[in-house]
Amino acid sequence: VKHMTEHMSRLPKKMQMGLKLCACLGPKFDTAIVEKVQRGANIGYNFLESCVDDGFLQIKGDSGFYTWAHDQVQQAAYELIPLQQREKFHLLIGSRLFLSTSSAEIDKFIFYIVDNMNRGVTLVDNPQQKYEMAELNLRA
Repeated sequence: VKHMTEHMSRLPKKMQMGLKLCACLGPKFDTAIVEKVQRGANIGYNFLESCVDDGFLQIKGDSGFYTWAHDQVQQAAYELIPLQQREKFHLLIGSRLFLSTSSAEIDKFIFYIVDNMNRGVTLVDNPQQKYEMAELNLRA
């Protein structure tokens, strides 16, 4: 894992950011979730295809779903995020997903939203935000 993380750390910054975002999404995700998460991160249009070409990700048929080539590849990408910033990174992803998801499509992304928000819950001080997070967890 350490060798792979070192290799990834030499990639262009946009590619590194995309790998970090995808690592936080888990072992399987689709194009739609990556598009929502990457807004503002500017990881590039061909990011997913580049990851497939580089052997980091595999696409599952015509489903639009991607999986990591190996769980250790995901771990290596996750380790690009400094330990002290991981909670903040997860909270940012969860919040970004929540705010960019319409009520009609919330059920499609609910598990990605709550998983990431829960990993950053210790950073939430606002009681109203904690209440909203609890409601999302109940919905999930």
